Amino acid sequence: MVKKKILIVNDDPQVVKKIVSTIKEADSDYEVEVAYDGIQGVQKAREQRPDLIIIDFKAPAGDGLGLLENLQSMPEIATSPIIFISFDSGEKIPKKLLDLGAKDFMSDPLDEKELLAKVNKYLVGADKGHKKILIVEDEPHTLQIVKDRLESNGFEVITAIDGEEALATAKKEKPNLIILDVMLPKMDGFHVCRLLKFEEEYKSIPIIMVTAKATQADLDIGKQTGANAYIVKPFDFDALLLTMERLLQK
Repeated sequence: MVKKKILIVNDDPQVVKKIVSTIKEADSDYEVEVAYDGIQGVQKAREQRPDLIIIDFKAPAGDGLGLLENLQSMPEIATSPIIFISFDSGEKIPKKLLDLGAKDFMSDPLDEKELLAKVNKYLVGADKGHKKILIVEDEPHTLQIVKDRLESNGFEVITAIDGEEALATAKKEKPNLIILDVMLPKMDGFHVCRLLKFEEEYKSIPIIMVTAKATQADLDIGKQTGANAYIVKPFDFDALLLTMERLLQK
């Protein structure tokens, strides 16, 4: 598999180290190049043709806006998304960057979770076609953990906390896949699954049922309601991803 290339333009060794280590620890399939000023940034962008560029707004030897304009004029990287790191907490600089063609921005100091979400949004997310996933879970901590992990892997995530909200959200948003807890307030997951699979418009949406119980009776009910897969809590996240990818490819 060809590794996706990321170019970082930043003169702060500590910030560079944090970005590189965060990206590498999360996904070793990324190839990371570093330029410590704008001149190097332009040179490496032309030579390496990165898939994503992360730029410090105050990049030395060429300010961030000037560097953005130079990069935008290069046909070699015309389609490469550019993300800026800005010290400005207001909206003026980010808006100006976006108006000039930057795809996104992050505030400094960097949040590792946000960094990964942004990187995967434009690299992993591009491969996944920005698949929309509906998570239905009434336990807030579990919901947030799964949501964060899926977003860091490039998925667009929407949520619901009970059966009635799940049914309404699924019909409104038409997600590419649903991760559905069995034990829910107002309407259990089996009922939600059965109602969605009964309607022609929604029956093709893959549904992964999640439960704390692994009895054969529950597995049988899940199959009868039309669930495409069944996962028992606590589940391995990598196993969940593999199941999702298998269902999304069908």
